Amino acid sequence: MTAKTPGSAIPFSFAITGEDAVELQYRPQDIQFSHKKRIKRYLTRGGWVEEDWGDEMDRISGSGVSDAFIHGSAGVVRVCAAETPAYNEFLELLELYRNNGLKYDELGMPIEGVGAVYEQPLENVQISYRGSAHRGYFESFTFDEDATKPFSFSWSFVFVAVWTIYGY
Repeated sequence: MTAKTPGSAIPFSFAITGEDAVELQYRPQDIQFSHKKRIKRYLTRGGWVEEDWGDEMDRISGSGVSDAFIHGSAGVVRVCAAETPAYNEFLELLELYRNNGLKYDELGMPIEGVGAVYEQPLENVQISYRGSAHRGYFESFTFDEDATKPFSFSWSFVFVAVWTIYGY
């Protein structure tokens, strides 16, 4: 299933388990949900055998473009992009991917109780979209600075949902 999300029409948020959600200033331009069954079929002397191993974990992939790096006094900038809200929000999303929802102290140790769920280490990130919650982890996240779209980043991600709740 593919969902097109124009502009700010549909709320899309990432959250670390146990914390408030970070709603994105910019939304993914397209989102794809992948639901697959694990079925193995093979031929034996007695005929075909089908083994149903249940469902694979759902995958959510999406891509988008960040907002332009607009500085309050200088307009669209590249030199002081780190001072713009769009750049800082993109860094929050990148940090969420790099740490997979874990928070660290100044010594580099995970902070207990803030996303550091040691019993379920792969369920620290939650994506909320259209009344459903998908808890899991990032499999990949790529971003690109393209000359055809200056002063912004193009990005894409693949998220593996360990569990999903629909219609909450």
